[in-house]
Amino acid sequence: MSKVLIRPSERIYDFLLKFYPENYRVEFEEEMKYVFSESLKDAYSENGDPGLIILWIRTMIDIGKSLVIQHIENQKGSNFMKTKNTDFLMQNKAILWVAVASGLLLLIPLIGMQVSNEWKWGFFDFIFMGALLFGTGLTFVLVARQMNNIFYRLAVGIAGLTGFLLLFVNAAVEIIGDDNPANLMYLGVLAIAFIGAIIARFKAAGMARTLFATAIAHTLVAIIALIFFPYASPGPLGVLAINSFFIMLWVGSALLFRNANTTDSTVNI
Repeated sequence: MSKVLIRPSERIYDFLLKFYPENYRVEFEEEMKYVFSESLKDAYSENGDPGLIILWIRTMIDIGKSLVIQHIENQKGSNFMKTKNTDFLMQNKAILWVAVASGLLLLIPLIGMQVSNEWKWGFFDFIFMGALLFGTGLTFVLVARQMNNIFYRLAVGIAGLTGFLLLFVNAAVEIIGDDNPANLMYLGVLAIAFIGAIIARFKAAGMARTLFATAIAHTLVAIIALIFFPYASPGPLGVLAINSFFIMLWVGSALLFRNANTTDSTVNI
């Protein structure tokens, strides 16, 4: 069995579980870790690396759905069981369409790897892009269905689109020069947005602070790029223009969240 993939997968899954509400982790964490560990072994023994990729795609879809729902339910003080949330989601055609669309999009690089040497995606590339595609679509669908406030909906849509575009553009062309490790700093920017949203429990006031912090972090990355990598492709003006575009989107989302905080932004499920 490939420990190179199994062990990191278990550690990543353990890390992801930390983002669930505490009461949910106390009840389900150990069981979820055991089931995932056994699923990893079965998937690898039956299909090798492709089996792990498929398992991770399914896992990220499940985590993406349940994280949002569990935090919203926790905020409401709901005592509904997880199975009821799952039933609700399975009956929601819009969410299923997001899952199907994400899976179909991931088939493009998977098939491309079989017919061309230009596609060089690895195991974690599929995990990362699958989480990105589904997480972006799922977040917007859930919020659009569950929130009254139009400013909140727009803010979530802009933030999700910004995160998606940042990852996609950076993966496709690498903003701070080709093969430059400095491009990994953008993952830190997105981590601030993601972790901040969890800590804020998706409340408008906390989300506004999170998005402002994200904009500041992105600005620091741009300054570092201009100071230490002035000759990296696409040049100083290109780096400045691309980063300014993303910074404005982060700030715009933050302002919309702040506006939403002054009006009704209650959750409706």
